[in-house]
Amino acid sequence: MKTKQKGTRAEYKLKKILEAQGYLIVRAAGSGHDTPDIFAFRNGEVLIFEVKNSKKDIYFRQEQYAALKKFYENGFKVYIAVYNNGFRFYPFTEIEKTSKAAKLKLDKFHLTWLF
Repeated sequence: MKTKQKGTRAEYKLKKILEAQGYLIVRAAGSGHDTPDIFAFRNGEVLIFEVKNSKKDIYFRQEQYAALKKFYENGFKVYIAVYNNGFRFYPFTEIEKTSKAAKLKLDKFHLTWLF
């Protein structure tokens, strides 16, 4: 299966999980440049997810990192949802930013379940 297909499948899995928890979901199809993948709304709470399907550390393009940072700096809860036989959730603050790259190390702390 192609990487893009795996990512889309993971987005739909997360969408289903969130809907079961009572969230209203907006999925930004074809995102990845300047819009996160999923917006979840419930009782005035907004959660924002960038969804990845990976076994290895994740690198973010500059524009993708900048978009996530903008949402975070505006007070939103931003998470990286990493799928690999189940979801692991990483707060935006776990992304390491250097002058050359933005990287999420998957061996770092993560939330197994947010809800």
